[in-house]
Amino acid sequence: MHSGLHATKVGAVGTMVPTEYVAQATLLGVPCVLAFWGICARARPLRVGWAFAGAALTSALALTVLWLVALQPNGASVEIESLADGDHVHGPWTTVTGTVAPPGMRVTVLVHAKDDPHWWVQHEATVVGNAWTCKARIGTDSAGAEEYFQLQAVASAAPAIADAVWCRHMPGGAPRRRPPPLPGSPVVTIWRAE
Repeated sequence: MHSGLHATKVGAVGTMVPTEYVAQATLLGVPCVLAFWGICARARPLRVGWAFAGAALTSALALTVLWLVALQPNGASVEIESLADGDHVHGPWTTVTGTVAPPGMRVTVLVHAKDDPHWWVQHEATVVGNAWTCKARIGTDSAGAEEYFQLQAVASAAPAIADAVWCRHMPGGAPRRRPPPLPGSPVVTIWRAE
């Protein structure tokens, strides 16, 4: 690829580095344990032990349910159809369209500039049936002209809470070091002419 950009391979749904799992388990489990322990701290010593055991069990069950939801096969297929490798766009805004299956999935487009280490999350696409559309910002009014950009669309059918817990939630306008581990379209490299 002559742009100097490298395609980013997106992992399967539920694929996590073990340290991410431990960090998220800690973030979910410790507050539950501390809350139960704090409520029962003034109770008799025997009840504190039972409260601690109950908090640990509740945390373990909550984590197990969220983990199972996150590992469910997404089965999504998402494609960018309005742009292809090497296409030229004019100005900082372009409309990106594509398809997603099954219908009704949440679709988000990410944009990556050649000299920027981040992927920039665009606002969630409008999905009608299997078709989706999104306004994507390619650079800014004053930067990005005559540069290459990469675009990728990702799709999720998981509940929003599962995406938030597993670091797949993407608020529009936020930077990310890499696309989330969700089913994604092939990366499309475009040239912003002006």
